[in-house]
Amino acid sequence: MDIFLKIWYNYLDAFVKFNDFKGRSNKYEFWSFIAVDGLVKIAVSLLTLVAMPFFYVYMLYALLCIIPTFAVITRRVHDVGRSGWWIVAMFAGLLAIIPFLPGVVAGLFGIVSIIAVLYVFVLVFCPSDKDNKYGPVSVCTKDEALFANLLILVSLALPITFATYAMQNNQFSAEILRNRIDLSDTIASQSSPLATSATVPQNSAQ
Repeated sequence: MDIFLKIWYNYLDAFVKFNDFKGRSNKYEFWSFIAVDGLVKIAVSLLTLVAMPFFYVYMLYALLCIIPTFAVITRRVHDVGRSGWWIVAMFAGLLAIIPFLPGVVAGLFGIVSIIAVLYVFVLVFCPSDKDNKYGPVSVCTKDEALFANLLILVSLALPITFATYAMQNNQFSAEILRNRIDLSDTIASQSSPLATSATVPQNSAQ
């Protein structure tokens, strides 16, 4: 199978396996989904600048990706021989919003959440473990291993690039708004003396 076609297949396969929280996904399968998902989200985000209805398309797509994303992360963690319960631990910080929870306990939940997020972040970069209780190992070919590393770079570069673009676009929009305000003030200040001079003869006649 062509390497690029396989990337697309891995992306679609994550949606097909949206309810699979028990299997494994190697680096190539995981980062194929993450990279393509990032590209799709950025493309739809840019389309929202052209037509506002695409905002609802983006929100719908983001909602559809929630479960498949957590499923593929869980399988990636399984692939390196670690428990999927680390994914649950990532959300321990949400328990801190429970009313009347002691501050020490809430802080503990927050620490657990931070540790779990950092640990899972490291795990998704790790190579596949040997055959384990989650299933047999799925070894990447040399080409797949190479493209997996390239997909990692793409996936990490996408949010940085988009964030930079968004900041520049916001600065440009703010500059346009300031120019319009300055222009309005200039027009108002220039028209004010004319209005005053126009009323002077009337006052004099009276």
